[in-house]
Amino acid sequence: MSFTQLNRDKEKFNKFIKMYNKSYMNGTEHNMRFKHFKNSLKTIQLLSKKCNACTNYGITEFSDLSTEEFTKIYLNSITLKTPRTGTLSMLRSKRSITTATLSSIDWRDKGVVTSVRNQKNCGACWAISVVELIESVYAIKTGLLQTFSVQEMLDCSGGINQGCNGGSIVYLLLWLVENNITVYKEENYPTIYKDQICTLDKNFDKGVKVKSFLTLNLMGREDLLLSYISKGPVSVALNALPWQYYVGGVLSQCDNSMASLNHAAEIVGFKLGENPYYILKNSWGTNFGNDGYIHVAIGNNECEPSLETEWLEECKCVMISECLSDENDASIDIRIITKPDKCPPGKVYCCSDPSLENPLLMCGKVKSQNIDGIKINPDQAKFGEFPWQALILTNGNSFVSNGALIDNKHILSTAHFLTSFSKNFSALKVRLGDWDIYRDMEPRPHVERPVASIAIHPEYSSSNMHNDIAVITMSGAPVPVTDHVGPVCLPPTSTSNAVSPRHRWTGCRVSGWGAESFDRPRYPGVLKKVPVPLWDLQRCVESLRTTRLGATFKLHPGFLCAGGEENEDACKVSGNGALYNNMIITIWSCESEYL
Repeated sequence: MSFTQLNRDKEKFNKFIKMYNKSYMNGTEHNMRFKHFKNSLKTIQLLSKKCNACTNYGITEFSDLSTEEFTKIYLNSITLKTPRTGTLSMLRSKRSITTATLSSIDWRDKGVVTSVRNQKNCGACWAISVVELIESVYAIKTGLLQTFSVQEMLDCSGGINQGCNGGSIVYLLLWLVENNITVYKEENYPTIYKDQICTLDKNFDKGVKVKSFLTLNLMGREDLLLSYISKGPVSVALNALPWQYYVGGVLSQCDNSMASLNHAAEIVGFKLGENPYYILKNSWGTNFGNDGYIHVAIGNNECEPSLETEWLEECKCVMISECLSDENDASIDIRIITKPDKCPPGKVYCCSDPSLENPLLMCGKVKSQNIDGIKINPDQAKFGEFPWQALILTNGNSFVSNGALIDNKHILSTAHFLTSFSKNFSALKVRLGDWDIYRDMEPRPHVERPVASIAIHPEYSSSNMHNDIAVITMSGAPVPVTDHVGPVCLPPTSTSNAVSPRHRWTGCRVSGWGAESFDRPRYPGVLKKVPVPLWDLQRCVESLRTTRLGATFKLHPGFLCAGGEENEDACKVSGNGALYNNMIITIWSCESEYL
């Protein structure tokens, strides 16, 4: 290094010391910090050259730290540790980002984001990201922006969480939910960003409680992440090592592989357009980045956040007896202990919306596609058109039955085909995502899982086929949701077990690989589909009473009535009278409109 360059570096270092009010113990530390500072200048130059000015890198308050020191103080390696159950890991898939129905949003403009925190030398990002998310959800629900205690999380959550030495956002949420913990307001448990003894008073109830939460691995699923952010801020885990020299612009150089995650933050919005980006709220004070925020690129599959935690419910003032727990695991229920002023006497603020779609399962989502060189007949399904369709096979690949994926571990099927296997379930397996069972034509591979158990409806009758229902539990890893594999939506019900009057059913389709003939049971290779019309229930009952069911037959209120029209049923008759599409066991998929 030339003498001139050394003087320039010293001049920059002196300005750095003055700008960030730095002080060092002695000359030895001063020289060590100057050495780190000179290395930082080289790193900044290399980063700026590598990205061709895509991000503004420069001198920050961390420029006198080595990479190792920065990582130890501000990052931690256990942020993403999660339980082995209770979360869904989605496969990473290459998808385009669909933003046609979305518009840019910044939740700061809506007054639901608290001020930027500064964790100082305490590795508290995991606790801050959770508390800040609770603050935002509380504000969205009540219209009141409150500041809650981070120190309570650092001092009291315990277990894998180690205070200022790091922790897990998921285990923190589990601790809050499973122990019914009240999250204190900041004034009731002041935050000092130092490890201290827990002073939690379980009898103190002025705060909020988290009832449930959702975590998702959304690597490669930025379209879903954007849709969640449009409903409210989310908490994410990511790799923040490149942030050491960030001073502005849109960050696009990063490694967010699952093994590299070391920081937690809150996404408070996104900006769409020619250079789209997420708006992340950091916890390193307002001197960092854009007044404490960082802009991270959308859509380049490099900087997408990896773990997303999302809450959303509709809240309203109701009588206490009307505020019932919502068992939907894919939503949040923060019980508001401090009642907002907006509720009149005798009513409580209740957060629940049973009409919400379950984002954990993303049920009923169809993304069918054509296969190059393959002509699809009118009675054949496209690849991916019925992503819930399941094949139940023997381990020797003999056909047993069809079924429908209802969540990432269970298949709904019929009892009359599976009763004989209820004790010999290990002889079966489930295949999902198949389309042509004889040829390997599909653009994406199918998924197979062993059968862990079979539950037959306790009131199943083999004589009249009443309650002809069986549920298969699959063993192995949960089935990932992909473009061609996903669960069907179960019909919503009212308290009377009748089909929900809030839905108007508009049509049904039958799909399956059933036998083409009773005489020669050959199964078609390509998945078939048949549209079947809906019947008026009263007309249906009157018609059924003319059969051997008898004049007093009553149709269960939970049933729909469909089919029974010539050439529009699962059983079709050809010219010589042979049944060529008698799908012995099929899956009925019905669409509805929400009223």
